[in-house]
Amino acid sequence: MILPSVARAVRTIASQCPKADGRDGQQRVCAVQRRGYYSGEEIRRCELAGMNPLVPKPLTSGGGRRAEGHFDKRDFVYNAKRDEYRCPAGERAIWRFSTVEAGLTIHKYWSSACPRCPMRAQCTPAPCRRITRWEHESVLEAMQRRLDTPSGMVWEPR
Repeated sequence: MILPSVARAVRTIASQCPKADGRDGQQRVCAVQRRGYYSGEEIRRCELAGMNPLVPKPLTSGGGRRAEGHFDKRDFVYNAKRDEYRCPAGERAIWRFSTVEAGLTIHKYWSSACPRCPMRAQCTPAPCRRITRWEHESVLEAMQRRLDTPSGMVWEPR
């Protein structure tokens, strides 16, 4: 399904396809939206309703700094089994605490090696680079994998 208006935020996806549960053998609904119209909670609701939302993640956290050779969150690899990140320098950024921001549970990670890291200038002006992770970020990562995989998206023009 292609949303008829890009002026609508992604919150409309779930309301447009409330019966797409995917449990009755039917093909899951594919909902597409442009980058920028994005809500993690709505993406999760779509997943729970049996839809395959396809919305590219917004590029945040320093945007243009990557072009200048700085690291962004994509350079930090999450290990779900260990609940930690691997930074570009190869150090472990471990879970430190969780907090609630705008109603979302957010986990914070960083490495104790940051203050003496030779790559810190490419990473952060602060003493430590803090990596944030929403409690349901795996849903967003699964959606991104679908976008990155040619077979993950079937485009049927009207």
